[in-house]
Formats: sequence, structure tokens, C-alpha cells
Amino acid sequence: MDVAGERLESAAVFITDSSRCRPRQDPNDAPRLSWSGEVGELFTDPLLAQRFTNELGRLAEQVGLRGRTPSSTSTTPVSSHVEPGDRWADYLEECEQALGASLSGLIFPRKRARDHNTATHWSIDDVDEGEVTEDEDEDVLDGVARDEEENSATQVPKIRPDQRAKYRRFAERWVAAVTEPTVEDDWSTLPPIHLRMVVTRLYLTLLAAGAWHKDDSWRSDLRWLAWSLVPDDDVLDELPAEAFDHLYALLAVAMATLRQGTQLHGGRQEDLPFTVAWADASEWVAEADLSLAEELLLPATQPFAWVATSKELRETIRLAEEARQDPYAEARATLAEAGLAIELQEGVWRVEGDFANAYRAAARAVTELTRIDDAAAALARNPRYAVLIAVVDRKMLLVDSRMAVWRLYSLSGTRTPLSMTIECSGPPPHARTLPLGSQLPEVNDLGARLNLDLFAIATEMRSFIACS
Repeated sequence: MDVAGERLESAAVFITDSSRCRPRQDPNDAPRLSWSGEVGELFTDPLLAQRFTNELGRLAEQVGLRGRTPSSTSTTPVSSHVEPGDRWADYLEECEQALGASLSGLIFPRKRARDHNTATHWSIDDVDEGEVTEDEDEDVLDGVARDEEENSATQVPKIRPDQRAKYRRFAERWVAAVTEPTVEDDWSTLPPIHLRMVVTRLYLTLLAAGAWHKDDSWRSDLRWLAWSLVPDDDVLDELPAEAFDHLYALLAVAMATLRQGTQLHGGRQEDLPFTVAWADASEWVAEADLSLAEELLLPATQPFAWVATSKELRETIRLAEEARQDPYAEARATLAEAGLAIELQEGVWRVEGDFANAYRAAARAVTELTRIDDAAAALARNPRYAVLIAVVDRKMLLVDSRMAVWRLYSLSGTRTPLSMTIECSGPPPHARTLPLGSQLPEVNDLGARLNLDLFAIATEMRSFIACS
């Protein structure tokens, strides 16, 4: 540069990428995929997909028998002190050797990996794609926007209708390969976590491609994939810290997808896979980085696509976070979907909402609450009457403000307060009915367990309706 007419030159500066200059690990004899194509080819060529499916099954079996962590055959001396960034880079290199660059980049994008390794960034002639340079005009920005939109859309392949059944069979084999141990009942022989993550990403891509049409059988497979992503002690010890960000983000997307069209603890067939998976995974979904998880979302560009939206992903992560802090968060969320709100007042859960059938509202609330605690009391009231339902273990007490009687019921695994009131606009049948004024040992026992004066609450209910 020229300063006051005098040309000044700095000392030579060499820009290097420290992650690329680090010593490469010697290739080891760990099992690896011999298939090394691009991910997109799997969905456009069934013959390649067949080859990949066979290779995946072989690899899963081999690594399961050898153990999860590849053993290096390198003779290079290893320092006893390993920097966190080096451990992450070593793990990425192992994954790339085992899976190939395309599949490894599917679960651990290299750009983000370099961000973890580099605290200070050097650059020359930075260019903002959103700014116009001297030799460009405004039309170039339209091209950039179109390219970005096309790149997003091409993440989801187009699968011909006559190939959907074939790809569903491939996917079933992928899931079996990574969720079933190589040695029966020995869960330590499950394939390593990076293989399970790859299959989950591929499965979500097929869902986005509409491969299941109107068939809901995918829910069971995705439930098992979500289970396989829940880290056990071996995974917690095996993975570098940076890998968990990607693992939890993928788990959150899988759970948000599985949650679509379901109700937690609901009684429909499609509710069960999500309910079971949520019990396993919610603790770890709460750890997900929302911004990283959103990068994994796929657009709904194909007919019959099953994809999670940003809103559904946020709600799923928020529910997991709330459930970790409040044991009743899941019950509140489930009841909110039914148009009911609950508030604990002096030991009784008051049910609010626009409902005509107070029996149904109280029964729904107490059924959800007793999933968390085996003792709960819920009171639902509308302008015409109020209903109290108290449950302790397998005993249920019901009081209707219009009737001066106690009703006692026995419950079972299939006979819940909610199931008993499905077809009932009044009190369910098959109750022991006794005068409200009588002092019953069963009522006293229920009140003692709940720490409530049930007789006083029943009296209050009747007086309120009388004054209405």
C-alpha cells in the first residue's frame, strides 16, 4: 500500500486451515461401506439402493460383532492429552472412513464441524452473496435466491409411484439393521450411533418424499429409530461433545415428525408409537439446539409427505423442556389439545374450558393426572352442574352436585375414568351408591390419601349449584 507517497509492504502472511493441516489418521482395518456414491443417487436408482441396503446390513453385522468403537492400527505415537477439537476431528474422520464423505456429511456437515474447531477465522476478500458488486446488477440477486430455493427443494427426491413399495421395503431393512443387536438380546452389539443417525436421516427423507402414501406403518419404524438415538452409557462415553448437538437435533426432528397427528397417551393406534418413544426420548429432546434442528427440516414438496414444520419442532422441544421442569407439563399439553385447562387449587385440580359434559371433562383430566401420580382429584364445573372425580390407586369416587350421593367404582388397566365416561352424559353405571351424608371408611381413606376433606368439597359444590 502507499502511505504519503511511499510504498509499504508487510511481511509475508500465509493463511492456513488448521483442521486440514492436522495429521491424518492412518487408515485402519475397521469395517466400512464399500458403496461410496452420493446420497441423492440412493433415491433415483433402485439398483444402487439395493446395493446400499446389502452393504448396510453387512456393515451393521460386522461392527456389532467387533464392538462400537473402531480400533486404530496406527503406529503413530498418540499424545496422552487430546484437545477437544482434535477428538471431534478424529471422530469425523473415522465416520468418513466408515461411511464415505456423502453419508458422513449428511449427519455431521463439515462446515459446522470446522466452526467447532476454529475460534478465530481468517478470510480474504469476503463477499456477501446478498450484496451487488461493481460488475453486477440487481438481477443477479434473483438468481441467487432461485438457486437457494432450488437447493432446498432438491433435498427431497421424487420417487415414482411404482417404486414406493420397493423403497419402503428397503427402509424396513435399514431400520432392522440398526435397531436389532447382532447378538440376540446383547444390546452392546447394536451398530454405532453414526449408523443409526444415517438411517434416521434417510428414513426422514423417504417420509418427505411421500413413499408411504397413506400408510401409517412408518410410525412403528420411526419409533424404533428414535429409541436407537437415545444415548446409553456407551454412547455418552464414546461421542465427542460436539457430536451430541447433531444427535439431539436429529432426535428432536424425528420426534416432531412422529408426533404429527397423535395425542400423547391417546387411545388410537397411531398414538402408541409416539407415546412410547416420548417416554424414552423426551429427556434428550430437551437438550436439542433449535437452530441446528431446524436445519434438518425438509420441505413438503411431494404429495403425501410427512415432514415436521418449524412450529411443530419448536413445540416439541418446548414440551420436552417444560416436562423436565414440571412433571404435569405433559398432562397440561394433552388437555390443552382437548380444549381444557387445569389449575391446582388447595389440592384439587380445577378444570376450565367450554364443555357441556362435566363428567367427560373431569374424567379426562383425572385420567391424565394419574399417569403422573396414582392419586388425584379433579373438579369440572359448567353453568348447570359440577362433577368431582377423585382417584387413588384402583378406587374412584364420583360426586355430582345435583345428586346427594357418593359413587364408588373399581378401576383396572383398561377401565379408566375416561373410558367409563365415553358414552355417558351422566354418571357411569356399576357404582356403589351411598348417601352423601354418611361417613364411609372408603371415602375417609380416599380423603386421607389426597389430604382433602371430600365431604366439605361436595357440600361446597352443591351450595354453588343451588345458588346459581
